[in-house]
Amino acid sequence: MQGIKKMDLKNKELGKLVEYAFHLREGEYQVASFPTYEFYEGCGMVYGVKTENGGVSVYQSYPDHSTCSLLTALCVFEGESKNPRKAYFISTTSEEQELWIETVKLTPNGFHFTCDNDFYCMSKKDVIDSFLDAMKMLGFREEDIIRVLEKKMTGQEAFRNVAGEEIKNRTWVYKDRKQFVFDGNVAIEGDFGGMWLEEFPFPFEETPIFDSSKVTYACAKFENNSRGITLININQNKNSIYFTDLRNVKIDEVIDLSRVDATCTTFGHHKVINLEVSIVPLNTMNLTLATDLDGNNYITDSNGVVNSCFLAEDIMNRNARKIQVYANADNRDMAIDAVTSNADGIGLIRTEDIFTGKKKALMNFSSYADCLDSFNPDTEFNHMQEEQLKEICRVAPNSKMIVRLFDFKEDDFKRMVGEEWESSEQVERKGFLRDCTGVLRDQIFTIAKVSKEEGVSFDILVPMVTDSKYFTNVKRNILSYASDAGMKDVKIGAMIENLEGVKDVDNIAKNADFISIGTNDLTEDITGKKRNVHDQEFFYLTDEVKACIEDVIYRAKASNPGVKIGICGEHANYLENVMYYGTLNVDYVTCSSSFVEVNKKILNPVQKVKK
Repeated sequence: MQGIKKMDLKNKELGKLVEYAFHLREGEYQVASFPTYEFYEGCGMVYGVKTENGGVSVYQSYPDHSTCSLLTALCVFEGESKNPRKAYFISTTSEEQELWIETVKLTPNGFHFTCDNDFYCMSKKDVIDSFLDAMKMLGFREEDIIRVLEKKMTGQEAFRNVAGEEIKNRTWVYKDRKQFVFDGNVAIEGDFGGMWLEEFPFPFEETPIFDSSKVTYACAKFENNSRGITLININQNKNSIYFTDLRNVKIDEVIDLSRVDATCTTFGHHKVINLEVSIVPLNTMNLTLATDLDGNNYITDSNGVVNSCFLAEDIMNRNARKIQVYANADNRDMAIDAVTSNADGIGLIRTEDIFTGKKKALMNFSSYADCLDSFNPDTEFNHMQEEQLKEICRVAPNSKMIVRLFDFKEDDFKRMVGEEWESSEQVERKGFLRDCTGVLRDQIFTIAKVSKEEGVSFDILVPMVTDSKYFTNVKRNILSYASDAGMKDVKIGAMIENLEGVKDVDNIAKNADFISIGTNDLTEDITGKKRNVHDQEFFYLTDEVKACIEDVIYRAKASNPGVKIGICGEHANYLENVMYYGTLNVDYVTCSSSFVEVNKKILNPVQKVKK
């Protein structure tokens, strides 16, 4: 490397300028084979453009198979190619976008270039002069190049000043070894399939628009679609929505199912037509939330048969139904308060509260996992669970009962026993049932035993449900254990209290007897605020939380019109929130016993009869 000076120009817009140089006269260049990255020796650079004073060749490639950073390289020479006076190798990468300029010597035949150890070292002035000469040869204006050097103009602006109208507003983006082309904020080239679009580096602040007739995005992951991506020309591309989740995507036209392949497509609040002549079998589609031109909502059963459900009409018809008001009850005293307050039932028995005040018992375990693994029918904890349920049943024998399976995390244990209790395990906030089948089995056996002995039926609520697959597996295990214990016709519900569950609630609802929306954890997930009894602001529902609750209800009812939906959480103890709940299509609200009477009056006002 003696005799060669590499100059790192710390101006990323210069790197961008070289990238745009590749596209300035795109089509005229002949792509050369990629050279050895360090020495560039023996590279087959074929000159694609000749000028009056020399020529230039340009190409783009990836240096190796392990990088996603694209290299854009120019070889510019003055004079005849077989006997040039000067030659430069100018390169930049899409990752760094910083400029490198090297002097090189061309071979006599004009088709290769190599490093020349006798070539002079370049001063800063030589570098700038060489760069100006090269960019002018490629068609850029000298005054624009100087402004980019002075950081007074972007590389894209310099490109637009000399580009033809058809490419003036284009931007090229490289990600994951793919090229994407935008005309303004409209994607006109590229394969977005399988990408997490929440993380895509869109080069503008405007709403991204995908021209479906020109780009591919089958299987793309739109997630929450925080950028508000809009799809246009969907019906012009048969595969435009194939295997795509469209629930949060904006669409500018009615989807014609006779023209697009909607295999495994999930719809959301979109108008569709031509179900009867769809080009794919209906049983491969998830039409939940799709509407026709008359506003009817559609769902499909397991056989692909389409059913319409007039969901909007059902939501508006609120006078024909009564919202049940349940109370929380974790022990005998709370159950007495629930009965005294005339609650319609007990909507939440927190089974993990058997540990409250049991510091001595918990301290016998060296770790959180050790504690969870200890459960079996003969342990103290199972007897504590049985005692809890029997006390509640004996106080309120004729009440509706919803018992929630264990829902605690390591932090809950620390609050119960004090910070001196330490554990090396990190337990997910999403709960632990997926990994603790022994705990699940013992809980169901205990619930079944109490149900049989006290003559009370329990509905079982699964906490922290994150997706339909998880809920289906837990439900299958519950039904198996309940059957072994002689417990029949048990209803099983899913608690939606995190954003993962919200995203998949339409699929979760298909297999659930009821849905319980847990506003405490959901508010934490959405707002980032931590629950604090002294923070009154936490317990007033924000617009974002309200929108999420409405979306859960809409998706769940559209997917399974017969599913029962309830709301629980400390928010139900605040009148403003309860007034809002009265506008929703819910079946029950669970609150503290002291708020039951007033919530009943708010949710089910007495209708005055005209005389």
